Amino acid sequence: MSEQPISPETDGATPPSQDTARPKSFAARVFGKTAYGVAFVLQPLLAVAAITGLVVMFGWAQKQGYFLSADASNETGETIASVEHFCPMMCVPPVKAAGRCPVCGMELQEREISSDSKDFYGLTIAPASRRLSNIQTVTAVTKPLLKQINTLGTITYNESSEAVISAWINGRLDELYVDYTGAEVTEGEPLALLYSPDLYSMQVELLESKNAMNSSKSNSQRLVNTNQKLYEGARRRLLEFGVPAERIEEMEQAGKASSQVQIVSPVAGTVVEKIASEGNYVKMGSPILRVVDLSKVWLILKIFPEDASLLRYGQQVDVTLQSQPGRKYQGRVAFIDPMVDTNTQTVSVRVVIPNESRLIRIGDYARATAAVDVSLGGEKNDLVYDPQLANKWISPKHPYIIRDEPGVCPECGIALVATSEFGFASEPLKQQGAVVVPRQAILMSGDASVAYVETEPGRFEFRKVQLGPISGNLAAIVSGIEAGENVVSRAAFMVDAEFNIASKPSIIDPDKKRPIDETDAEITPEQPEAIREALSQLSELDRDLALAQVICPVTEFALGSMGPPIKVRVDNQNVLICCEGCRDRLIKDPQNYFSILERYHQKEVSPEELAAIETAFAPLTGVDRQRAVSQSICPVTEMRLGSMGTPIKVDVKGEPVFICCEACRDPLLAEPDRHLNRLTGSGGNSAKQSGADDLPKMELPKMDLPKMDLPK
Repeated sequence: MSEQPISPETDGATPPSQDTARPKSFAARVFGKTAYGVAFVLQPLLAVAAITGLVVMFGWAQKQGYFLSADASNETGETIASVEHFCPMMCVPPVKAAGRCPVCGMELQEREISSDSKDFYGLTIAPASRRLSNIQTVTAVTKPLLKQINTLGTITYNESSEAVISAWINGRLDELYVDYTGAEVTEGEPLALLYSPDLYSMQVELLESKNAMNSSKSNSQRLVNTNQKLYEGARRRLLEFGVPAERIEEMEQAGKASSQVQIVSPVAGTVVEKIASEGNYVKMGSPILRVVDLSKVWLILKIFPEDASLLRYGQQVDVTLQSQPGRKYQGRVAFIDPMVDTNTQTVSVRVVIPNESRLIRIGDYARATAAVDVSLGGEKNDLVYDPQLANKWISPKHPYIIRDEPGVCPECGIALVATSEFGFASEPLKQQGAVVVPRQAILMSGDASVAYVETEPGRFEFRKVQLGPISGNLAAIVSGIEAGENVVSRAAFMVDAEFNIASKPSIIDPDKKRPIDETDAEITPEQPEAIREALSQLSELDRDLALAQVICPVTEFALGSMGPPIKVRVDNQNVLICCEGCRDRLIKDPQNYFSILERYHQKEVSPEELAAIETAFAPLTGVDRQRAVSQSICPVTEMRLGSMGTPIKVDVKGEPVFICCEACRDPLLAEPDRHLNRLTGSGGNSAKQSGADDLPKMELPKMDLPKMDLPK
């Protein structure tokens, strides 16, 4: 068989059949080559397009929740979606499906759900997000908090030193010795010369009555007494009309009446107003000049009632005048108005300022500053230490009159009062202070105040806080934040927005409650109603702490048996106590009470407690002792039998049951089944154990419950 030649069309392939072996035309050969080349290029492209389509469809299905990621399981094994969609404007809570917000219409944004779905009050922020948001924290510290009360006021006269010079009798001003405002006068200095015919008549009457008294030779004592009374009456009228006694004596010696009299100044001061002029006719009581002592001036302040309540009589105030910005003056509070101005809702406060240099001008504006300690608690709220007033005596009307010894005020004649009666301490006070944080760390809306605490690196915790006084950039914290905790001081709104987006409590909804599920530590119905009610008033965090701690470490009473427990932070650890009476003992010896909690949760009995319990069990008979030892606890209070003295036997449904004290008898008899159920697993129910005198003596058992670390 001869070899067939290899044609270009077959390219070494199997020879064509007889039908196709015929030579093809030129067009057919060209078209065949083109189709082969196109197929060679399209096949890879179609494969890539198919793979891309599958990837896109898989991503769409995962967004719709048809696929679950490997890490989409919580601690309880319940699967959750790894992503959710939220509205950028936070109009509605996050949802699983993509789409648009039904409120604002914006496209919902996608985000991953935190794996810690049980951390309802906490949120972890990645370091990169923290840097971008510029989130910064500051440590809460305990320090004295001084509030600066800053306000404006007006300088005015010292009203107690003001005197109006007036005419004491009808007449004409012949001469004014002081005829311009601003003139300085001294006490007793002549101010004006008054011509008065009435005064002349009274002087003539005085001289005549004196001559009649001296020249009378009558033996009638009645006539002598009448002339004496006429003389004394005429002299007294001249004195009352302002004629000095020296001038009257001069007139009597001269024996000549005068129609003019000098008007003198009763006080030293400055003429601030000229009312009458020379030649004016004046009537009795008509004002001529007004003289004021400017050696001390008043500063009238208008402050808010909450600031006025912090001030006290005699407190020092720093003053800066508008006209003298570089100079400071000091004054003391002389009066705090007991009434609030209903128009301005302010309280008037008067400050007395020394002005010996006369540089303080009436009508000038002044800025006043008073530093007040507003630290929470302690003696500093009631006492103020001022070294200038310590162990001193002060005038109750003039606070600038300060003496080392008791005496009388030289200006008002009232006895001086010890400064301690106005709340001034005799010696420096102990620094107590309050927990303070920067003002910008607190977010406020209505009555709610919120802060965020970094409990662990990157984990931020929501806290509702009770605010105390605010001073400048510092805010005092009554509760919610302890000293030493790191509080978000910058970008707190960013953290709050993250909490809100994550459907956690935030400033928008600070009272939002955690969803309840089977894994939550709830108060069981078996607990006494009073305890359940007391614990239900706590926050979620504190309630969990109470359920873990169970008892007060000081009294070992059940938490909630004396009302809502009180949280105390000792040695960087939060501990609940049953009442305020336990606070000092816990703070004084915390380690001792921590060991009590540890023994309680381990159900261990210390040697001292064991000895006390054995002493309490001693009066019991052999059978009763064995029953009490087997029962171990009181079914009502769940306290160890013997911890409150010799156990008391009560007959319940025909069986003996021991209780710790008489107070438990009525609750046990009222609800026997409820209380007896607590004895299950706690050493046996004594009601089910018959007496056996021949049983060996039993030691108090140690419960082997696991050790529980108290949450911080």
